[in-house]
Amino acid sequence: MKTIETPKSTYDAIIIGSGAGGASLALRLAEAGLDILVVERGVFLQPAVNTDGSPASEYLYHRQALEDEFMLVGGKTKYYGAALYRLRASDFCAVEHEAGISPAWPISYADLEPYYTEAEKLFRVHGSTDGDPSEPARTEPFPYKPLPDDPTVSRIAEKLTKAGTPVAAIPRGLDYGPGGSCTLCPRCDVHNCPISAKMDAETAALRPAVATGNVDLMTGTECLRI
Repeated sequence: MKTIETPKSTYDAIIIGSGAGGASLALRLAEAGLDILVVERGVFLQPAVNTDGSPASEYLYHRQALEDEFMLVGGKTKYYGAALYRLRASDFCAVEHEAGISPAWPISYADLEPYYTEAEKLFRVHGSTDGDPSEPARTEPFPYKPLPDDPTVSRIAEKLTKAGTPVAAIPRGLDYGPGGSCTLCPRCDVHNCPISAKMDAETAALRPAVATGNVDLMTGTECLRI
Protein backbone atom coordinates (compact mmCIF):
# COMPACT_ATOMS: atom_id res chain seq x y z
CA MET A 1 0.00 0.00 0.00
CA LYS A 2 1.50 3.29 -1.12
CA THR A 3 2.23 6.08 1.37
CA ILE A 4 3.21 9.73 0.89
CA GLU A 5 5.84 11.89 2.58
CA THR A 6 4.51 15.36 1.70
CA PRO A 7 0.78 16.09 1.96
CA LYS A 8 -1.17 18.34 -0.35
CA SER A 9 -2.08 21.81 0.85
CA THR A 10 -5.79 21.02 1.27
CA TYR A 11 -8.04 18.02 1.88
CA ASP A 12 -11.74 17.59 2.47
CA ALA A 13 -10.94 15.77 5.71
CA ILE A 14 -7.88 14.74 7.71
CA ILE A 15 -8.16 11.64 9.88
CA ILE A 16 -5.77 11.06 12.76
CA GLY A 17 -5.12 7.36 13.28
CA SER A 18 -5.75 4.31 11.13
CA GLY A 19 -7.43 2.06 13.67
CA ALA A 20 -10.95 0.68 13.38
CA GLY A 21 -12.65 4.08 13.59
CA GLY A 22 -10.24 6.06 11.45
CA ALA A 23 -9.86 3.46 8.70
CA SER A 24 -13.62 2.83 8.44
CA LEU A 25 -14.35 6.56 8.26
CA ALA A 26 -11.67 7.00 5.60
CA LEU A 27 -13.27 4.30 3.47
CA ARG A 28 -16.78 5.71 3.62
CA LEU A 29 -15.64 9.28 2.93
CA ALA A 30 -13.45 8.12 0.05
CA GLU A 31 -16.34 6.15 -1.44
CA ALA A 32 -18.38 9.36 -1.29
CA GLY A 33 -15.74 11.05 -3.44
CA LEU A 34 -14.01 13.15 -0.78
CA ASP A 35 -10.28 13.79 -0.77
CA ILE A 36 -8.85 12.35 2.48
CA LEU A 37 -5.54 12.36 4.35
CA VAL A 38 -4.92 9.67 6.99
CA VAL A 39 -2.11 10.45 9.45
CA GLU A 40 -0.71 7.47 11.34
CA ARG A 41 1.97 7.68 14.02
CA GLY A 42 2.91 4.03 13.54
CA VAL A 43 4.25 2.12 10.56
CA PHE A 44 3.27 -1.03 8.68
CA LEU A 45 3.72 -4.24 10.64
CA GLN A 46 6.62 -6.24 9.22
CA PRO A 47 6.80 -10.06 9.42
CA ALA A 48 8.84 -11.24 12.39
CA VAL A 49 12.05 -13.10 11.55
CA ASN A 50 14.68 -14.89 13.58
CA THR A 51 18.35 -13.95 13.43
CA ASP A 52 18.90 -16.65 10.80
CA GLY A 53 16.19 -15.11 8.62
CA SER A 54 13.57 -17.80 9.28
CA PRO A 55 9.98 -16.81 10.19
CA ALA A 56 9.57 -16.06 13.89
CA SER A 57 6.57 -16.09 16.23
CA GLU A 58 3.85 -13.55 15.42
CA TYR A 59 2.69 -13.59 19.05
CA LEU A 60 2.46 -9.97 20.22
CA TYR A 61 4.44 -10.32 23.44
CA HIS A 62 7.22 -12.23 21.72
CA ARG A 63 7.66 -9.12 19.59
CA GLN A 64 7.54 -6.47 22.31
CA ALA A 65 7.50 -6.05 26.06
CA LEU A 66 4.15 -6.23 27.83
CA GLU A 67 4.36 -2.63 29.03
CA ASP A 68 5.18 -1.21 25.58
CA GLU A 69 2.45 0.47 23.57
CA PHE A 70 2.54 -0.50 19.93
CA MET A 71 1.60 1.86 17.16
CA LEU A 72 0.86 0.36 13.76
CA VAL A 73 -1.11 0.95 10.60
CA GLY A 74 -4.43 -0.67 11.53
CA GLY A 75 -3.93 0.12 15.21
CA LYS A 76 -4.48 -2.50 17.86
CA THR A 77 -6.76 -4.49 15.57
CA LYS A 78 -3.61 -6.05 14.08
CA TYR A 79 -3.50 -8.21 17.21
CA TYR A 80 -7.13 -8.42 18.30
CA GLY A 81 -9.00 -11.70 18.34
CA ALA A 82 -11.47 -10.64 15.61
CA ALA A 83 -14.33 -10.79 18.14
CA LEU A 84 -16.83 -8.07 17.20
CA TYR A 85 -19.66 -7.85 19.71
CA ARG A 86 -22.22 -5.07 19.68
CA LEU A 87 -22.77 -3.07 22.84
CA ARG A 88 -26.03 -4.04 24.50
CA ALA A 89 -28.95 -1.63 24.79
CA SER A 90 -28.47 -1.44 28.56
CA ASP A 91 -24.88 -0.27 28.10
CA PHE A 92 -26.22 3.12 27.02
CA CYS A 93 -28.36 3.60 30.14
CA ALA A 94 -27.46 5.21 33.45
CA VAL A 95 -26.01 2.79 35.99
CA GLU A 96 -26.04 3.32 39.74
CA HIS A 97 -22.86 2.21 41.50
CA GLU A 98 -21.92 2.26 45.16
CA ALA A 99 -19.83 5.41 44.64
CA GLY A 100 -22.29 7.22 42.38
CA ILE A 101 -24.17 7.12 39.10
CA SER A 102 -22.57 6.49 35.75
CA PRO A 103 -24.66 8.74 33.49
CA ALA A 104 -26.49 7.58 30.41
CA TRP A 105 -24.97 8.11 26.99
CA PRO A 106 -26.34 11.05 24.95
CA ILE A 107 -27.26 8.50 22.26
CA SER A 108 -29.00 5.14 22.39
CA TYR A 109 -28.30 1.72 20.97
CA ALA A 110 -31.03 2.35 18.40
CA ASP A 111 -29.07 5.36 17.13
CA LEU A 112 -26.02 3.20 16.46
CA GLU A 113 -27.78 0.06 15.23
CA PRO A 114 -27.66 0.96 11.49
CA TYR A 115 -23.92 1.59 11.78
CA TYR A 116 -23.35 -1.72 13.52
CA THR A 117 -25.11 -3.36 10.57
CA GLU A 118 -22.83 -1.64 8.07
CA ALA A 119 -19.73 -2.42 10.13
CA GLU A 120 -20.59 -6.13 10.32
CA LYS A 121 -20.78 -6.25 6.53
CA LEU A 122 -17.51 -4.38 6.13
CA PHE A 123 -15.64 -6.57 8.62
CA ARG A 124 -17.31 -9.79 7.37
CA VAL A 125 -18.69 -10.77 10.75
CA HIS A 126 -19.78 -14.40 11.20
CA GLY A 127 -22.31 -14.89 13.96
CA SER A 128 -25.77 -15.84 15.18
CA THR A 129 -28.29 -14.43 17.63
CA ASP A 130 -29.11 -17.93 18.91
CA GLY A 131 -28.27 -18.74 22.50
CA ASP A 132 -27.41 -15.24 23.72
CA PRO A 133 -30.21 -13.73 25.84
CA SER A 134 -28.42 -10.37 25.89
CA GLU A 135 -28.30 -10.06 22.08
CA PRO A 136 -29.81 -6.67 21.22
CA ALA A 137 -32.42 -6.01 18.56
CA ARG A 138 -31.12 -5.83 15.01
CA THR A 139 -32.62 -4.80 11.69
CA GLU A 140 -30.68 -7.42 9.73
CA PRO A 141 -29.18 -10.82 10.56
CA PHE A 142 -25.44 -11.33 10.71
CA PRO A 143 -24.03 -11.12 7.18
CA TYR A 144 -22.33 -14.51 7.53
CA LYS A 145 -23.19 -17.72 9.37
CA PRO A 146 -21.29 -18.53 12.58
CA LEU A 147 -17.95 -20.27 12.27
CA PRO A 148 -17.90 -24.05 12.70
CA ASP A 149 -16.82 -25.26 16.11
CA ASP A 150 -13.73 -27.30 16.74
CA PRO A 151 -14.85 -30.90 17.52
CA THR A 152 -13.82 -30.57 21.16
CA VAL A 153 -15.67 -27.27 21.55
CA SER A 154 -18.70 -28.77 19.80
CA ARG A 155 -18.87 -31.64 22.30
CA ILE A 156 -18.60 -29.24 25.25
CA ALA A 157 -21.29 -26.96 23.78
CA GLU A 158 -23.60 -29.91 23.31
CA LYS A 159 -23.19 -30.98 26.93
CA LEU A 160 -23.78 -27.43 28.18
CA THR A 161 -26.91 -27.10 26.05
CA LYS A 162 -28.29 -30.40 27.39
CA ALA A 163 -27.60 -29.13 30.92
CA GLY A 164 -29.65 -26.00 30.23
CA THR A 165 -26.74 -23.57 29.93
CA PRO A 166 -27.08 -21.14 27.01
CA VAL A 167 -24.29 -21.37 24.44
CA ALA A 168 -23.71 -18.71 21.81
CA ALA A 169 -21.25 -18.26 18.97
CA ILE A 170 -18.70 -15.45 19.25
CA PRO A 171 -19.19 -12.99 16.37
CA ARG A 172 -15.91 -13.06 14.45
CA GLY A 173 -14.63 -10.84 11.66
CA LEU A 174 -12.76 -13.25 9.38
CA ASP A 175 -12.29 -13.82 5.66
CA TYR A 176 -13.73 -17.33 5.94
CA GLY A 177 -15.82 -19.26 3.46
CA PRO A 178 -15.78 -19.84 -0.31
CA GLY A 179 -12.90 -17.87 -1.78
CA GLY A 180 -11.76 -16.70 1.66
CA SER A 181 -8.23 -17.03 2.99
CA CYS A 182 -8.99 -17.98 6.61
CA THR A 183 -7.97 -21.53 7.57
CA LEU A 184 -9.45 -21.35 11.09
CA CYS A 185 -6.07 -21.62 12.75
CA PRO A 186 -6.10 -21.13 16.55
CA ARG A 187 -3.92 -18.02 16.55
CA CYS A 188 -6.16 -14.99 16.04
CA ASP A 189 -5.99 -13.43 19.46
CA VAL A 190 -2.72 -11.62 20.28
CA HIS A 191 -1.23 -12.79 16.97
CA ASN A 192 -0.79 -11.05 13.67
CA CYS A 193 -2.41 -12.86 10.74
CA PRO A 194 0.29 -13.40 8.09
CA ILE A 195 -2.27 -14.17 5.37
CA SER A 196 -4.57 -11.17 5.99
CA ALA A 197 -7.51 -13.42 6.84
CA LYS A 198 -8.33 -11.50 10.02
CA MET A 199 -10.48 -8.49 9.27
CA ASP A 200 -8.42 -5.86 11.02
CA ALA A 201 -8.72 -2.15 10.25
CA GLU A 202 -5.94 -2.17 7.67
CA THR A 203 -7.18 -5.23 5.80
CA ALA A 204 -10.92 -4.55 5.86
CA ALA A 205 -11.05 -0.77 5.57
CA LEU A 206 -7.78 1.08 4.95
CA ARG A 207 -6.58 -0.94 1.98
CA PRO A 208 -9.84 -0.52 0.04
CA ALA A 209 -9.92 3.15 1.08
CA VAL A 210 -6.49 3.81 -0.40
CA ALA A 211 -7.45 1.76 -3.46
CA THR A 212 -10.19 4.29 -4.30
CA GLY A 213 -7.47 6.81 -5.17
CA ASN A 214 -9.06 9.36 -2.84
CA VAL A 215 -6.94 8.66 0.24
CA ASP A 216 -3.36 9.71 1.03
CA LEU A 217 -1.67 7.84 3.88
CA MET A 218 1.22 9.21 5.93
CA THR A 219 2.93 6.76 8.29
CA GLY A 220 5.47 7.46 11.03
CA THR A 221 3.85 10.86 11.39
CA GLU A 222 2.78 12.37 14.71
CA CYS A 223 -0.03 14.89 14.94
CA LEU A 224 1.07 17.63 17.34
CA ARG A 225 -1.82 20.06 17.04
CA ILE A 226 -5.41 20.10 15.78
